[in-house]
Amino acid sequence: MVDKFTKWFIVSFVLGIISLILAFFVQDIARLTGEFNRNMLLVGTITIFILIITSLFSLVKANIKRIKGQIAVSLLFAVIPFSALLVNGLIFTVYFVGKWVYKQKDFL
Repeated sequence: MVDKFTKWFIVSFVLGIISLILAFFVQDIARLTGEFNRNMLLVGTITIFILIITSLFSLVKANIKRIKGQIAVSLLFAVIPFSALLVNGLIFTVYFVGKWVYKQKDFL
């Protein structure tokens, strides 16, 4: 039988890796039809954000007992979802916030 820390830690790790891989390929997924689909990119970034939040929640859930060794391992592996959050935030900023600011600049 697997203890609670291991179960939630594995869930967090897998979700973090999936979100990081998706964050790297979300632009390619948005170009599946040949044209760039901004709606698909938006859905992809929101999905990645939900996966990251779920991964971090699972990491917190794994550390309910507050054992120092487990917390140290969790902090080490928390880099994965945070790096996915950084990449996802940069993609969102470039494609949505940057385009909006550029349009406002033309308006003025």
